[in-house]
Amino acid sequence: MLGVGDCTWQDYINELRELKVSGFEDSDTIITIYEELRTLGSKIITDLEKEEFRTAFEEEALIFLPSDRRTPWYKVSQCVWSTAASLRGKISLNQDYEDLEEFFVKFLGVKPVDIRMAIDELKEVTSRNDPMVQEVKDSIWTVNSLLDTEKQPPKPGNLLECRIFPIRYPRGDIKCDTKAAEFFVIDREPLRRSFESMVKLLDFTLDEVVQLRRFLQWTNLENRNLSACVKEITSFGGSDAKPLSNPNRDIRHRAHALLRIAVHFNSPRTTSLQGRTTLYSTLRDTRVYETNRVTSETHLTQDGTCHIIEGKTISLHLAEDDTGLKIYVPANRDDQDYTFTKSLPEKLFDWLLMHPRTQQMGEVSEKGVAAARAILLAPLSRKLNALEDYGIRTVDILDEDETVERAYTSSEAATALTRVSDQISQASVPGNEPDDSGPESREFDTPESSIDASHRPSTSGWDSDDRFSLPMHPRTSSDPFVSPSRSPRPSHSTPTHASVEDPDYVTLLSEVIAAGRRNTIPNRTSLGVLPPQTSISTTGNGRHIAVRGATQFERDCKVGAAGELYAFELLSHLTPQLFEFSRRNWQSNMRRYARVHPKYANMDPWTGRETSDITYSDDNGALTEALILGDYLDRETWSGRKPKYFIEVKATQSSCETPFFMSKAQYQRMRDNELTPGNNDAIYVIFRVYNLGRADRPLGLRVYLDPETLRLSGQLEFTADTWRVTPRVFTDI
Repeated sequence: MLGVGDCTWQDYINELRELKVSGFEDSDTIITIYEELRTLGSKIITDLEKEEFRTAFEEEALIFLPSDRRTPWYKVSQCVWSTAASLRGKISLNQDYEDLEEFFVKFLGVKPVDIRMAIDELKEVTSRNDPMVQEVKDSIWTVNSLLDTEKQPPKPGNLLECRIFPIRYPRGDIKCDTKAAEFFVIDREPLRRSFESMVKLLDFTLDEVVQLRRFLQWTNLENRNLSACVKEITSFGGSDAKPLSNPNRDIRHRAHALLRIAVHFNSPRTTSLQGRTTLYSTLRDTRVYETNRVTSETHLTQDGTCHIIEGKTISLHLAEDDTGLKIYVPANRDDQDYTFTKSLPEKLFDWLLMHPRTQQMGEVSEKGVAAARAILLAPLSRKLNALEDYGIRTVDILDEDETVERAYTSSEAATALTRVSDQISQASVPGNEPDDSGPESREFDTPESSIDASHRPSTSGWDSDDRFSLPMHPRTSSDPFVSPSRSPRPSHSTPTHASVEDPDYVTLLSEVIAAGRRNTIPNRTSLGVLPPQTSISTTGNGRHIAVRGATQFERDCKVGAAGELYAFELLSHLTPQLFEFSRRNWQSNMRRYARVHPKYANMDPWTGRETSDITYSDDNGALTEALILGDYLDRETWSGRKPKYFIEVKATQSSCETPFFMSKAQYQRMRDNELTPGNNDAIYVIFRVYNLGRADRPLGLRVYLDPETLRLSGQLEFTADTWRVTPRVFTDI
């Protein structure tokens, strides 16, 4: 019967009819018939024959699927094809006929299951007067499984007005209701046990809630998690608290790092200089105590009723009054370890972002909590590393613990300080420079803040018209060779004494000057890197040049000044020369750090208002012509034009793709100077100077002309609030 070459599709249809009537249920035989029909189906030419073929399968139910049901034969309309989920009342064919998808779906017209079909089913199930809870749950699981297959699923819309949520009441009965009903989602088992006899809960277990994550996100139920809705009120009810026995866990020496986190995440406590100073003082005066007498009340409000769980002994209590902030943690070592890992970072970050007067909580940030956790757990010597890892900006408040150092053992500390002393005393002796303090294991970025308005480095973007928008570098240097005492703030007119006696820095400036004089603006399509033989990255013995400073601030400023010096020298020696380009065009307070070099010893500090690091009116068109030749500007549009240039220098000892930061004022100036047909008299440019002082990488320059257009096109990625800027491609743009 089977395999006869002269058989037509009608013969195989008749064979299926006979098998169905006779009750014959051999799957292998039936699959063979379907395979032959798939082959013959491609030979059915006329539309009429195709219609007859499909009609036979639909009207006579010729799709066989072995099951425990009364009949194993189904119509096309009763079947679906789905690899992700099944629909209630539909037969899924894909598991039994995996190799016949084309035959069933494309030829017979079996419908693949999609998210819209699943949503329609969920609506249909809940449209009855008393929907069956299990049917609703099954439909929810189907929608959930299909949400993962959709890049842009449809919005739930009026589905949320249907009774699609199975809700368990305190007395144990379960009813389906709309989203308008008040109920909570179980995301913490202890909270479920505490409140299940008091409040309504979505009738899914914690494990099921985890699996239903996509559905809960899609229906916007995440804000109904028990953990997000409870309010815990803690108290210390005894007098047995003792000062923390482990001094490494005292947060006072981590106060500056916590202040930076608060500023980075826009704490209402840090909106003014006074607020930042007060918060820093509070954190430095914070005391941590050990006790086993902390209790709590847990409050949860539903339908206007507040439910309270009283008297629970817990592990953490924060108390703030006129005397400052006190933190109570468990005396038990294991409990204390866990508190510092879990509860304290969460509660302390919440406190940092709480408004000091209204007590309103700020926006929860997982990254902020993670950064706080890293600071609390890191050795004191690795605070800066932790801040770098999370890209936390710096602030305009000095770290009073900057030289209380960095968790060396006493012998290590003594060795380090001895080496510092030796460095300073021998700095003028050629060949005595230490050769093991290079940045092999560290990366540095351009300075991003100043101590006050009069000392702001323009590379940071700290503007007099934007005193609280200092975006911070994500990778700060962590030089282990630190002075044993804090240096005074840098004066307005000269760098600190440490800068004057740093021969390595003078060497770096010499190499920067030489490189700037022999190089030109790189072509837009080049990598913007000097050839290896012209690298400025060594002092003659193949080692890195470590930029040092008495403080982190000074060290960062010196990196920025070196980058600005390179840009200034390069522009000063373009061919043809820029008309009347001079030191007057270098309008950055940071340029004072270049005065340690003999060629710039007589350069006065810049005392005027800063708009950009370098400003220049291109009266002879030479700079514009150079940028045309470099493929940054279109010749037809810009030839003969004489715009004014605002050049911002962003310098780093790291690679070019290291993110850099802009202040809000810089960001606004960049947007104001976007090149458009009606706005082409001024051009905003970023010079990205990278690989400063590296022995393993050549010095590089990348030019970002009109960065606002680059931002809009996605070639520069800006992170809001701090305006962290990341190049999206690694070639010049």
